[in-house]
Amino acid sequence: MAMHTLEVDINEATKTKKIAGCVLLAASHDGRCNYSKAFGWRSMEIDSKPLQTTDIFALISCGKLLVSIAMLQLVERNVTCLDTDAGNLILELASQSILTG
Repeated sequence: MAMHTLEVDINEATKTKKIAGCVLLAASHDGRCNYSKAFGWRSMEIDSKPLQTTDIFALISCGKLLVSIAMLQLVERNVTCLDTDAGNLILELASQSILTG
């Protein structure tokens, strides 16, 4: 799909209120090609501000899926099992305290 077509589709989705807005970012590994563009609004509220490419998004629990897939791949490869302490694999996790209360 050409980038022009993607931009047209996203603009249409924001105009018809299928989505509030969208930010697209892309870069090549060598840094020669960079693309960034914001579409639409921060929310569906009437007085919402336009999205900016520098806006910060709350991804909330989006990382859980990726971590789950990665962990299951490690289990498949017999690197670990689901009962193993993750601190043995990722040393930074071993030093984290557990929040209670």
